[in-house]
Amino acid sequence: MMRPYCYVMPGNARPFFRKTVYCLAAKILVAVLGNSAQAIELTQAKLDAEYWYGVSLHSEGSVLNRLTLLPVIKVGMGKGWRIESTTRLEAADDETGLGTVKTYAPISKPPVHDEHYRIEIDRLVALWRNRKTNLTLGKQTVAWGVLDGVQITDRFTPIRQRDFVAIDNRPVRLSRWGAQLRQRFDSLVVNVAVAIDPTVDQLPRKGDAFYPIAPRSLGGADLSDDVTVRVDDRSEYIDDATAGVRISKRIAGGKITALALSGPQLDPVLYFVGLNSSQNPIVELKYSRRSLFGATYEGSVGDSVLRAELAYIPDQEINVYGEAPLNQKSVSRVLAGMGIDRRLPYDIFFNFQMAVDRVNGGGSELVRPRTDVFTTIRAQRSFAYDTITAKAELIGSLSSGDGILRPALEWQMNNQTKLSIGVDWIFGDEDELFGQYEDQSRAWAKASISF
Repeated sequence: MMRPYCYVMPGNARPFFRKTVYCLAAKILVAVLGNSAQAIELTQAKLDAEYWYGVSLHSEGSVLNRLTLLPVIKVGMGKGWRIESTTRLEAADDETGLGTVKTYAPISKPPVHDEHYRIEIDRLVALWRNRKTNLTLGKQTVAWGVLDGVQITDRFTPIRQRDFVAIDNRPVRLSRWGAQLRQRFDSLVVNVAVAIDPTVDQLPRKGDAFYPIAPRSLGGADLSDDVTVRVDDRSEYIDDATAGVRISKRIAGGKITALALSGPQLDPVLYFVGLNSSQNPIVELKYSRRSLFGATYEGSVGDSVLRAELAYIPDQEINVYGEAPLNQKSVSRVLAGMGIDRRLPYDIFFNFQMAVDRVNGGGSELVRPRTDVFTTIRAQRSFAYDTITAKAELIGSLSSGDGILRPALEWQMNNQTKLSIGVDWIFGDEDELFGQYEDQSRAWAKASISF
């Protein structure tokens, strides 16, 4: 008897899962194409290109030399369906690097990757929309926060950490395979999201400019060059799936949301595994499950825009000090943040944000401070009919006094081309979160072009 084209014989879990996903995708595509073949229309095709070059403020030579190409294609399918894709092509020959791919699930790993070049699917989705319902299927991101670049409730989707915070638009989210449904009711909007993809935060490669060296970032241990660092299995698609729900409601002058999610924590916990054949330590990065419950507010008060977030994680695993290196404990964690946007005299845009990150539990053995307090201050002003923008950003820790100052100047030559120059000056103690990268201070120039 002939099997249907999408027949899958249960067996090994990983091939079975991959075949099931492919078959479901094929059925959706056949259904869409079958009903809409005559309505297919290319609605957008563009290419964004960016070249970024930087030199060290502490030593000779380039620390940034990166080319990024982002081809974007959008296709309308009729009957409310459309297809969108963004591919990331990157090449780099510098000290900053492109980051590791070991934290990717096999299903999300770039099909072409090397230390100096990479081809990666940034986004590949099928979308269906009507007046009250949005359905998104495929490789996508989920953004549930309201603060700029501060992760408090915005912890559904992993991020790229290869550039630390020395980038303009933070966080840079990593897409994962899954589904997202947005349903509007009379006064509520409900978002439900599932990512059957255990990809976690992308980290720098060992030896890259922003590879962590501070004890608080390494579980309190001194990880020398002889230590082998590996990542735990990222192919448990069901056990390490992430699921969440967010409910939003508009109120007078603003919007409030409540959300809950469960999935693997996106930042690693370090475990000592043993010794290799050369009697050097082996350390494994593990990502245990955790839950998060949170709320956000965004609204206008006079000439200002106010934003606030609150999150509670009751069951996060962290590293602590102990008799042996790399001990772990489960703690609860509270994160809170607020921000304000305001237009000041002389047409200056001003933004201030403060975030508090507190750990409850862990005793006196905590590797990190029990309470971290971070601030972000931004100011910018445009000149010459908004073609030239001067901006400055200060990100710092009030707990330890370290941070990064980022002045920059942008020239919008036309609608397609923008040139930028700036400095990333990092300061602080080498044992602190920002100060550990003090030697990576740099001056840079960037050209961005859209075709």
